[in-house]
Amino acid sequence: MFYGKSICNQASHFSGGLAFCKTLNRTFVVPPWVEYRKAETRSKQVRLDSYFSLDPIKEHHRIILITDFMSEVTYKLSLKKNAFNFVR
Repeated sequence: MFYGKSICNQASHFSGGLAFCKTLNRTFVVPPWVEYRKAETRSKQVRLDSYFSLDPIKEHHRIILITDFMSEVTYKLSLKKNAFNFVR
């Protein structure tokens, strides 16, 4: 696999996003980790917990993977009577 600068940028954005959410007392919704592979034209989106254990981070702040957020939280919101969406 080729990492280059990508892994440093993603790690930096992760730590910055976590600090931002902690400062604002908001839950951090974690996007997928992006892998760029040689000889492939598209990137691969990988769940962050495939590489890292999120349990130590969860001890300090609220964090949820975006895949879990989309399947759990948005489903609960859609059950509410006043739910709406922006899809046209």
